[in-house]
Amino acid sequence: MEFYRNGKSFGTAFADVYEGTYYPAISLYKNASVRCNFGPTFKYPPTESDVRPMIEKSEEMLIEQTMADMLFFLENEGQLKLG
Repeated sequence: MEFYRNGKSFGTAFADVYEGTYYPAISLYKNASVRCNFGPTFKYPPTESDVRPMIEKSEEMLIEQTMADMLFFLENEGQLKLG
């Protein structure tokens, strides 16, 4: 896992992270403020690695879930009580 600021990497923050669902989170104190851009259009796109905006993962998940649903219905055709 790596963090960027204005397109520049802060280096690897975490390695060998377990596969799973992760959500961006920010913790602030009192009157602090922050502005984030998780894509799809970056003001300062990272150039050092193959980075993609977070929205691409949600699009991938939608496609993967649709394919899983279709496969489930095909594998269980005639066995499900629908309607």
